[in-house]
Amino acid sequence: MRNRDIENNDSIEEMLTNLPNIDDHRSKEDVYQRLKYHEVQQDKSPWKKWKVLIPIASSMVTVMLIVIAILNMHPSSNDQSLDMALNESSSEETSRDHRADGNNKGQNNDQSASFSTEESKEVEKQDQASFHYQLAYEDEHSQAKPIYMATATTNGEYVIPITLLDFNETSTVNQYYHAYDRYIDEKRGLTIQQMDHLVFNVNVEAETATVSFTDDYKMEPTTSNVVIFRKMLNAIFMPYGIQQVILKGDHEMKDQVTDNGKLTLEAYDNTYFKQYQELSTFYLVPIYKSNVTNVERALKEMKYDEPLSSIQSTVPSDADIEIHESGQRINIEIQSKNLGHNQATLSMVEAILMTTGAFGYEQVVFDIGLEQIGKYDLTEPVEIPNRINPKLLQ
Repeated sequence: MRNRDIENNDSIEEMLTNLPNIDDHRSKEDVYQRLKYHEVQQDKSPWKKWKVLIPIASSMVTVMLIVIAILNMHPSSNDQSLDMALNESSSEETSRDHRADGNNKGQNNDQSASFSTEESKEVEKQDQASFHYQLAYEDEHSQAKPIYMATATTNGEYVIPITLLDFNETSTVNQYYHAYDRYIDEKRGLTIQQMDHLVFNVNVEAETATVSFTDDYKMEPTTSNVVIFRKMLNAIFMPYGIQQVILKGDHEMKDQVTDNGKLTLEAYDNTYFKQYQELSTFYLVPIYKSNVTNVERALKEMKYDEPLSSIQSTVPSDADIEIHESGQRINIEIQSKNLGHNQATLSMVEAILMTTGAFGYEQVVFDIGLEQIGKYDLTEPVEIPNRINPKLLQ
């Protein structure tokens, strides 16, 4: 066997020796380029393409099957969502979103009038002496002369009525208006819209008023400024019983507000009240929306902060509300874990009083689990106050 292997090896060597010589004269670069070309051609083959596309196509088919299955399982859910989106007021939805994001401007204050800050902590009983009232009755300050003014939030969106109560009566009504900027602090996030650059001539007994523009009045007659100007004049003059204001002077604002120099004031019915708080100062703020046509809807709106502003809710968001009407009296029952002897509950009562008054009611019967909150005896029907955001002048 060994001799045969040797013979085979010798035969192979002889055959290899007799092979012709073959020389490859191609350069290394040429060989490299040919190999690279061959590799690229293999990658472009149809099978290579299908190997890439098959898993992608499978994934897309799987996703489509899942979506179809979900839609078949819940055929009515999309219709309901669309109906809700179309029927809900966009302002209400924005308010809810903004409340959820925590638009609580007064949360660093020791005393808050908003439920936005009360909901996150245990309700504590507050000393009645520290309560801040946003309403007053005429018989509480029967010796005081009321002077009605108005201010606005700095963004020019909301008007805040203010009642000055003068116990000394050393000045006339017009003198107060000529010193407008002395009685409203613009450092608290408010603006008087240059009302101190107007000349007021008011006759309370005759129920007439004239407002003259001066050269120092520089407010531009933009759409928002015109709206705020009209609302401020409403808040100033309507409590006197004045129905029409004469505007004088050469200013474009006058031309935008009226064609003949006479401005007829208009009451804003269906108004509900929220509040503005800056530091320890609280103000009730009237808000008008045409789609709020009854007290029930108004109280629902009062659960939410106004979006992108410092206007806060006056009713707790968890409130369960029942309403019963009886002529000029309305019974309001509210259940909430946030109600108690605190500023927020007092502010809620006052906001509800003004809101129901705006809808034409004269008395409110409260059932909120308390017999007394501040000066309000809740065991008896509560009369609607007639002076909002009072400021006492001693």
